[in-house]
Amino acid sequence: MSKRSQISITKFSFSLLIILFSSFSSFAQEIGILSTEKPIYEIEKNYLENKTDNIALRKYIDARQKAGIYNNAELIEDYVSLLTIDDFNNYQTVLFILEAGPFTYGNAYKLAYSNPKIVDSIYKTEPLSRRIKLNISITNNTMTEAINTKDIYKAMSAADFTRRTYGNDSYNAEGVYMYEMLKYYRGVQDSSNYLRNAPNYYDQYLMKISVDSIKKIESINNTNFNNNTKKYLENSISNTYALHLNNAAWNFYETKTSNISYLTKAIEWSKRAIELKPFAIYYDTLAHLLYKLGKFDEAIKAQETALKSPYEPKDTSIEYLSGELKKIKERKL
Repeated sequence: MSKRSQISITKFSFSLLIILFSSFSSFAQEIGILSTEKPIYEIEKNYLENKTDNIALRKYIDARQKAGIYNNAELIEDYVSLLTIDDFNNYQTVLFILEAGPFTYGNAYKLAYSNPKIVDSIYKTEPLSRRIKLNISITNNTMTEAINTKDIYKAMSAADFTRRTYGNDSYNAEGVYMYEMLKYYRGVQDSSNYLRNAPNYYDQYLMKISVDSIKKIESINNTNFNNNTKKYLENSISNTYALHLNNAAWNFYETKTSNISYLTKAIEWSKRAIELKPFAIYYDTLAHLLYKLGKFDEAIKAQETALKSPYEPKDTSIEYLSGELKKIKERKL
């Protein structure tokens, strides 16, 4: 089977879509500052020559973050080892540690939280967009390390941190915990746990919201936001749901499961994705799932629809779709 690319998506909510859109411009400007500063390779060289110099290390971490490199969890562990106890009573120092995305089980994270009043102040006074980026860095770095080391306890620690960022919103808090654990199961190729747990998440948090409800939300956006933001949100809300569901359906197909219940569930997700966005690649997903269930005629029809779809993402080639159709017809998929 030909390789297909999937668009990866971080955790989502309608409010986050607005926040991320509004903060994009300022974030781009922040990265642009590098043009007037010392090149990052020079800053790195200086750090490597002075590894016991916490100022040199701080400058290196700061330069990486400005360059959009947020996997600084190991570096921040080295950084805190060079500090004194009093340093953790400094607001800017604690903020710097948290923004570096420390492992939730590491010393840097624990030492940053040794002064809960400062942490509480950070989460009350810093701009929401900054806090969101901070939380995402902590979660992503911890989960990446959990996957690399195949450590489920680290994964649970990352997922629990994300859950706690939702405070008293227990419904969505549980949802993001489930989603993070699915990322872990998928990352370590634990198909059994992924297949068993994914339906609970996708049915409860995505399928319960009807296509009509999503369209109503988009309609409200037409009256509540300016033209640029409206255009962004109209695409993002539908696309987010559709991409999540299509990716989940394709993930099920990639596990090579023959379980009829799992494949039927994946087909439900695939069809909902098509309702939201009738992209060629989504019909392709549906065709593969139908083929897996032995519904060859329906699979051929879905793949032919994919070839005719006017909504063809750039990563979907006619050659790929035609090739897959040929395999379906010849029963060689």
